[in-house]
Amino acid sequence: MTHNPETVPTSWTTADEDFFRTTLNTFSSEFVAGAGVLLASYDDETLPVTTAVAPAASAPISVDAPAHVTT
Repeated sequence: MTHNPETVPTSWTTADEDFFRTTLNTFSSEFVAGAGVLLASYDDETLPVTTAVAPAASAPISVDAPAHVTT
């Protein structure tokens, strides 16, 4: 089986703009969002997805604090 990578144009032509203008109101925004998620699930993850996470700062701990006593 030959794998042909998908190509995305770097610029849009007038025909592309006409197509998107014509189909703008064809589908609901919910359908478009769902289709986008479904299509994205087929993408190969060649690079690991990482997020920047700030290290958690530890709160200062006091061992000299008096215990709360009730009578």
